[in-house]
This record gives sequence, structure tokens and C-alpha cells, in this order.
Amino acid sequence: LGNRCVKRGIDFAGANNKKIPKVPTMDGCMKYCNEEQRCKSVAHDVPIRTCWIKTGERGARVNIKAGVDSASKSCYQKKALPKIEKCVHKAFDFYGADIGSVS
Repeated sequence: LGNRCVKRGIDFAGANNKKIPKVPTMDGCMKYCNEEQRCKSVAHDVPIRTCWIKTGERGARVNIKAGVDSASKSCYQKKALPKIEKCVHKAFDFYGADIGSVS
């Protein structure tokens, strides 16, 4: 993933909420983060394929650590939104062929 939110070689250390083994990608790690209400960021240990769910935006501290990539949930989600927003047409009715209506 070429996401600018992913900090390669940076470990958002501390503030761990959960350790999830067998997570091969940052996208997979962020999927688990999205399922956790308290998750604010993640650290993905690439060599051992482990995801650390964090309760802090950047963990408790930031360390340089080869093989570990980190990302904040808020930044990661903002980068994904433009793809979705291109499909939304606000204040526009695709007239006809309606399946039904909701009252």
C-alpha cells in the first residue's frame, strides 16, 4: 500500500490494547482496528506478521524500529474516503426503476 499515513520503520510503542497474530498486511491490521472502538492507531510488525491495536493516536511514544510500520486510524480512514465519495451524488435523484420506497 502506498498510503502516506503508514510510517515505515516507525513503532508507535506502548498504549497497547490488543495483540493480533497472523496479520500479513497493514490493511488487515487496520481492519482489526476499525472493529475496535478504542483503537486510535496500529503498529504492524511485518517480519512476525503481528498487529498491535493502540489506544493512543501515536501509541505512548514513537520509536524507530526496522520491520515495524505504524499508522493512525484517523489518517488512514481519511485517505480511503475519497474513493467512496466519488460514488456519492448528493442532492441527486436517479429517477425511475425504483425497487420501492421507505416512509
